[in-house]
Amino acid sequence: MTEVVMDKSKLVCLRCGGTRFWGPRKNSENTYGCASCGTTVSVPIYGSCVICGGKFRKRGRKRTCSDECSCILKRQAFKNWYRVNKKVVYRNCVICGASFVRNGPSLTCSEVCSKERQRRYQKEYYEANKKFLQVTSIIYWRLNRIRLIQLLGGVCVWCGFSDLRALEIDHVEGGGRADQVKHGGNGKMCLHYLNHPEIAREKLQVLCSNCNSIKYRESRGV
Repeated sequence: MTEVVMDKSKLVCLRCGGTRFWGPRKNSENTYGCASCGTTVSVPIYGSCVICGGKFRKRGRKRTCSDECSCILKRQAFKNWYRVNKKVVYRNCVICGASFVRNGPSLTCSEVCSKERQRRYQKEYYEANKKFLQVTSIIYWRLNRIRLIQLLGGVCVWCGFSDLRALEIDHVEGGGRADQVKHGGNGKMCLHYLNHPEIAREKLQVLCSNCNSIKYRESRGV
C-alpha cells in the first residue's frame, strides 16, 4: 500500500495563521506543533484502497475507501479462508440411506432420490390438507367453466337463455366425450380452450340444458 504524508511546509495554523511548525512528536509521527502559539496539528495520512485503488484518509488499520469495497474485501477473505479450511462433510440420504458428500443444503444423494422426496412430500401435504384442496380445486374448475361460457357469448345460441346455472358448453360438430378424454377431463379441456380462444369459438357453442338435450336426441334420431 502506498502512503502519502502531507508536507509540513504546507500547513497553516488555524489559531494564529503561522506557517512554522516543529515536530513530529515522539509519541505520534504525524503530530506537529505551531512555533508561534504551540497549537498541535495532526497531519492526515492517505492510502490507496486495496480493491479499487482510490485514495482515502487512512485511520487505524482501515484498508478500503468505502463500505462497498470493505464488503468485497470481506467476501474475498472468506473465500480464501474457506478454500484453505473447507472440510468434506458426509451425510446419509433421507430416501435410500446412502452416504454422499454434502453439497449445500441437499438432503438426497441423487436426482432420482430428490424427485422421490418431492413426491412423498406432495403426497403427505395432500393427505394433511385434502378437504381444503378439494374445495379450492372445485372452485377453480367451476370458475374456468364460467369464464369459457362468457368467452363464447354467455347466452344460448338457440333460444337466448342467459342464466349461467343452466348453460352448457356444446361441441358444434359433436365429439365432446372424445375431446374430454383427449385433454384428460372436462376441467383441463376448458383450460385448453381458454388458452386458445380462437379455436374455442370455432369448435364450441353455448346451449342451455333444454336445447342441448333436444340437439342430442335429434342427432340420435329420437
